[in-house]
Amino acid sequence: MIKLTYTLNEVDGIVRTEDNAHIIVVMESAGRDLAGSIIEPVKSMIDQGDIWFMHDELINDNLGINIVWILDSQSALDRFNSTAKLGLDTIGGTFAHEEIEFADFANYAAENSESTFNRYMLTYFSPA
Repeated sequence: MIKLTYTLNEVDGIVRTEDNAHIIVVMESAGRDLAGSIIEPVKSMIDQGDIWFMHDELINDNLGINIVWILDSQSALDRFNSTAKLGLDTIGGTFAHEEIEFADFANYAAENSESTFNRYMLTYFSPA
């Protein structure tokens, strides 16, 4: 399994504390085409079981976000890197990944809430 972390230290200089607020701003400012090039592969990977878990959290005094995806394999990471990451790279931020054992995933999932973005907002931003 692979823990993939995307960090965007500052979205636009505005402090936000609402659930998903930074992600929404990033996706809306990206425009529908770019947002779709990020969201559609993530949605597909969730639906196909390549992404087991997604967590997001505010960082940097609520100016930025961390998004963590738990991927099932190296091939899932390769797929993410060749699709969604390309769009996120144009927005900025950094990526880090590490291999983890199932027990590490279980502990991480127990200690962190599942993102509400992964279903509700994927539907919201997906093309009609």
